[in-house]
Amino acid sequence: MNRYRVLCAAWGLVAVCTTVPVVRAQERQDAAPADSLRAEYRATLLELRDSVAVLRADLDRFGRDLQMAGNLTVLSRAGRLNDRCVNLGVTLGDAEPVFRKGGDSPRLRDAARTLVRRMRDLRRTLRLQCAEGLAPTGPGVWADSLKAWGPHRTSQLARVLAAYDGAAAAVARAGEFKLQPETQ
Repeated sequence: MNRYRVLCAAWGLVAVCTTVPVVRAQERQDAAPADSLRAEYRATLLELRDSVAVLRADLDRFGRDLQMAGNLTVLSRAGRLNDRCVNLGVTLGDAEPVFRKGGDSPRLRDAARTLVRRMRDLRRTLRLQCAEGLAPTGPGVWADSLKAWGPHRTSQLARVLAAYDGAAAAVARAGEFKLQPETQ
């Protein structure tokens, strides 16, 4: 009887020892797509962060120049800002499908959905306030118009950019990653 228990225990140990690696391998396979998605989210958010930073720098420069720069400088800055807005709009459009993939947790899925909404709001605002409001073939052709409407347009952009920033940070928190570039 004692020998029977030892044999059963040995077989049980063999079963556990061979099952645990299979279960752990399955867990690794399940974690791989989630890690891959989070890595893709992170890389995309870093790219977007850099594009937003470029727009923000031109937005600040344009706002400062509205009151003290000459007409040609204001027209030049408006054209440059308009180009940045168009470029960011394209980048946001290209990035949106990445965040429609969902996520492995309800919190990450909800954060990604909110981010997509904020990205769409930002694209709409970029189009309205920059592409139409600063267009060199429209209101952007007159420096006086730019000086009059510039503060309103830049404040609208700043408001929507802040909402986007919050949504991007929420995705990073939900995905448990940081939005700092890798150090090499």
